[in-house]
Amino acid sequence: MENTPNNDLINSICDAISSGKNFGGWTDPLDEGLPGPAEAKQRQKNKTAKFKMIQTQEKDRDRFLATTGKKRLDAEIRDNRLKVNTFRNR
Repeated sequence: MENTPNNDLINSICDAISSGKNFGGWTDPLDEGLPGPAEAKQRQKNKTAKFKMIQTQEKDRDRFLATTGKKRLDAEIRDNRLKVNTFRNR
């Protein structure tokens, strides 16, 4: 391999890969491996926190829609009560 003219190119690419350069996703980082116990625990906590946050947002959105619908119906009832009933005063 030392006699090939592209030896410098191969060496520079190998050096870039070993230093962790990202070539658009087709090279994996060399330090990627199984997570340790602390990292696995933290990943699980992050997933749980994300799920709780999404659940809270959905609950808040549903509560908002329910209260706004109820407020609209209450306002409609109040408007109907304020209308003049022409048959009442005969």
